[in-house]
Amino acid sequence: MGELLIGRPALVIAFAAPVALDVGLALSLIYRARLARPGYEAFDRWVEETAARLAPDFVAELRLLLGFSGRRLYFAEELMIAAASHDSREGAEFAPVLDRLAALDAEEYRQMAVRAVEQVYTDAHEAFERPDLPGESPGDVATRASWARFVAPALTSAAVEEAVALLLAPEELRRRTLALLTRFWEDYYAAECAAQAPVREAAVARGRAAGFRDLPRAFAEMTGMRLPDELSGRQSLNRIARVIFCPTAHLARYLSYVAYPPELIVFFDARRSVDAAPAAGGPSVAAPPAGLAPAVGDEALIRALRALGDETRLRIVRMLAEEELYAQEIVGRLGTISQSAVSRHLGVLEEAGVIGVRPARGVKYYALDRAWLGALGLRLAVGGYERGGGCGYGRRRKRPPFPPIAGAFPPTRRELARARRVLCWWHRTCYNYCTDSQGSKPIAR
Repeated sequence: MGELLIGRPALVIAFAAPVALDVGLALSLIYRARLARPGYEAFDRWVEETAARLAPDFVAELRLLLGFSGRRLYFAEELMIAAASHDSREGAEFAPVLDRLAALDAEEYRQMAVRAVEQVYTDAHEAFERPDLPGESPGDVATRASWARFVAPALTSAAVEEAVALLLAPEELRRRTLALLTRFWEDYYAAECAAQAPVREAAVARGRAAGFRDLPRAFAEMTGMRLPDELSGRQSLNRIARVIFCPTAHLARYLSYVAYPPELIVFFDARRSVDAAPAAGGPSVAAPPAGLAPAVGDEALIRALRALGDETRLRIVRMLAEEELYAQEIVGRLGTISQSAVSRHLGVLEEAGVIGVRPARGVKYYALDRAWLGALGLRLAVGGYERGGGCGYGRRRKRPPFPPIAGAFPPTRRELARARRVLCWWHRTCYNYCTDSQGSKPIAR
């Protein structure tokens, strides 16, 4: 009877614009633009201008507080997660965020910093030993030396002596962190955040209205990029129960995400999303026209039938009959077929005119060309044989074949009736979808 397994619930996909996450991402972008520039190309215009006008003392604090937790700035991530609780995800004011962070005691700040350093070791697959806290070892020199060894691999812009002194004085770490965030908000980001709030809210509304059910589709639509390899594997999502898409106005060409099980936070460019074409539930690539289907010649007919004469391609056609999909989704649904093989099958179907392609922000979406399939059905119906009893193909037609385009022999009502029957058979056999000869309404089976 098969093996019994304990199933896991489906991923919950949500959209929100919490100010805590937006401020944290903006601060990390400013840091990278000002202090970690060699690894990155051009940033958003606001990021570039703001990074250039930072006060020297603010730069010094930024260099220390964000410079001891690895290239991914894990301490900033810890702060974002601590500030953006479930009660504040819909908030638009920064004061509650600061209140929530101020409510944390000093030791919690040190634990966030320690977890940030440990994550650097985890990424590098290296073993580590958490050093003793002050008072747990006999000598202060030994304590500082153990902390220096512990934090050294995670340093990017901070000096090791400053980082160790901060970690050994959690009250100072808490005070300086809160001061940095308060000053960044008041001096650099409050006005910009308010100006971009309508765009972020519009992006959230668009994401919620789309009703996404799977992560790859939602990721491609909202970010305009393919799902990263780190997130596409099954093992990567085993501990993730909820995916939160958070819009921001300053990512530009970049992509950012924070994985803190059981949540995955994905940042996406709000302006690109709002300006994008309709997402899930939108119109297909090729909707049927109001009039007759386009012309189909003998060569096109043969090419289309050869394209459909393959089991894998027929499976793809059936999938696309249900909804518009992009290549990675098709690969995932086919299962054992490689991506290169799927690309070849899609190319054959596209060349034959069976499917159409809609490029959107670097991703290709595929859908059935229903007008072309309707034309194939019409061509089969009136191209030389009529449907009779028994197996369905009987006597020879008495009048010349009807050309699918305007010509000397417009279709009779009998020919259109035959076309309807053939179309019904075609759609039921190939992809369980029935339309009439005009391609506009269902046919009763």
